[in-house]
Amino acid sequence: MRINHWSVAISIFVLIVTGFYIADPLRYTKEKLYTNFLWAMFVLSISCSVLFSSFCPSGGFIWPSSPVFHADWRDFLAWTDVKATIEQIKFYLLISDHPEKKYLYGPMQALAYIGCWFMVVVIIVTGLILMGAGYHAGLTSIASFV
Repeated sequence: MRINHWSVAISIFVLIVTGFYIADPLRYTKEKLYTNFLWAMFVLSISCSVLFSSFCPSGGFIWPSSPVFHADWRDFLAWTDVKATIEQIKFYLLISDHPEKKYLYGPMQALAYIGCWFMVVVIIVTGLILMGAGYHAGLTSIASFV
């Protein structure tokens, strides 16, 4: 579990750094710039693969709802309980005491998990779009029209 969490965290950090570098690379000679750009694209591809393999199939969708954690898919909908969500927000704002626990995950924790899933899906989709933007053949060319 720790390896999974750290691999997701490190890969997101590397994706941010390489994404900023690709967007505005350092000024070098033309040959050096091209070499650094290729290395940045290679590192970006590797870290995207690590993120996808760590977060999506195992860390993001299967583990939190596996019987090991005694979670149910309804636990991710804890934020839909408006009263429990308001009580959780009051607790975080130091207005009230700790609310009673109805679900395995608190309402804000469930909302954070859903937000993380959404952001990782956005990262993967935009990465595939950017990767396929310059290609007009093959699987990544599906994104070339975008």
